[in-house]
Amino acid sequence: MMNYHVWKLVTGKEEPELFLEMNAVHMDEVTLQLPAGAYTTFRTFEHNKALHLSGHVDRLEESTRLIEETLQIPRIELRKVIQWIIAHEKFVDSRIRIVVHVENKASHIFIIAEPLSIPADKEYQNGVETITINMHRDNPKAKLTSFIQSAGGIKQSLPENIHEALMVENNLILEGLSSNFFALIDSKLRTANEGVLRGITRKIVIEVAQEAGLSIAYEPVSMNEIGYIQECFITSSSRAVLPVRTIDDREIGAGRPGEITKMLLDRYNQRIAKEIRTI
Repeated sequence: MMNYHVWKLVTGKEEPELFLEMNAVHMDEVTLQLPAGAYTTFRTFEHNKALHLSGHVDRLEESTRLIEETLQIPRIELRKVIQWIIAHEKFVDSRIRIVVHVENKASHIFIIAEPLSIPADKEYQNGVETITINMHRDNPKAKLTSFIQSAGGIKQSLPENIHEALMVENNLILEGLSSNFFALIDSKLRTANEGVLRGITRKIVIEVAQEAGLSIAYEPVSMNEIGYIQECFITSSSRAVLPVRTIDDREIGAGRPGEITKMLLDRYNQRIAKEIRTI
């Protein structure tokens, strides 16, 4: 349980106004107290740097267009407000969420920050356990807070040893509740391209995989193919490239992170070290 602040961007001001303060276990609980809308979540590096923040804002604007609202986010003001929040909250590194609510052509932009939590070293060394659930996003190209409502109960009910739930539709593994999913089968890297959020981290992982000469197929893995997976992993801004050891108690490959996964994590980390920029 921690004390969360929800800050609201005020046009023409470099300092936000406090919109809401509440105690909660998780940022999702706080998000659900806000008016429904689109959102994006990213992490900071070295306290006040981010990876492709403009890409996150682009996707946020695209999400509003997909729900038939037009919004142009004031980017310079937003950056200044995020800088102010980082200085005010004083976290070593932060996980930051921007939520946009559009109503009658008026937009309201909210920002929430919490201390960054990333997987432990042993999870990268050993891989994590996952389960599958029959579920999909109603509007997969838009990142909407309505999905947080439907996914929240599932996250809270996951067994302690389970790191992520992978969503399955028509017997096909699409993505995780808060991650994208990749699998290596017959030395080809596969990931769903339809019915999933195309995350910033996913995009970079695909690029570094291509640079490494890997063959990539934009097609989901079926449940019937789990036994043929050589390696698999999930990606998100806070996880980077996180190896998966089991799916539904079925051991993947040799039961430990594979060499391709470790190589992609290393290349991803090298890439972000070059591309992070001060907010």
